[in-house]
Order: sequence, then structure tokens, then C-alpha cells
Amino acid sequence: MSNNEIQKVKSTYKIGRALSLICVLLMMMLVFRGNIKGAGFFLTIEAICVLITSKSSYTFYKKTYIDNVDSLKVPKVYRNGETINPNHPKGAKVWKGIFIFVIAGFFLGIILLMFG
Repeated sequence: MSNNEIQKVKSTYKIGRALSLICVLLMMMLVFRGNIKGAGFFLTIEAICVLITSKSSYTFYKKTYIDNVDSLKVPKVYRNGETINPNHPKGAKVWKGIFIFVIAGFFLGIILLMFG
């Protein structure tokens, strides 16, 4: 992986994490005030941020560990710790589950926005 690609994923992760945190805080504030439609809006925005960040990480690790299909966990390239290998059969299912969960959150936000 080139240094440019690593920096791109790092910046996407940092921006997505910051926007998600802001959306969670605003969403919780609106829920406690009884504004369900506003909370639905911020849940939708948060789901979009998480989806973009997850998709960026998924494609990055898919390219980085293209030859590694044996281990479920692989070291993170741009942070400490381990992550799920998207090239492993079980890892692909885990990533698919993450995407389904985030998309479900997106649609829940839309429903709350429309009917809340």
C-alpha cells in the first residue's frame, strides 16, 4: 500500500469518526427533548458517515491483505490493534453483517424522520 492510500483512509476515518460523534451527541440531545424526527435525521446522517468510513476501511483492507485468506484477524495498518480480514470467508460475512446493520440504522432514521 502506498503512503498516499494510507493517509486517505486515515483522514476518512478521522472525519467519519468526528461527524459520527457529533451526530450521536445531537441525536441523544434531541431524543431527551422529545424530538424524534430530529433524532431520526441525525441517525440517518450518522449511518451515512459510518457507511462511508466502513466502506473505505473494507476496500483498504481487502487490497492490503489480498493474499491472506487464512487468518480471520489481521493487524491494522494505520492504527494499533487488529481488524477483521475481509478476504477470509468468515470475515466477509462479518463485514456483510456490519454493512447490513448500518443500512438498517439508515432506514430506521428515515422511518423516524417520516413518522416520528
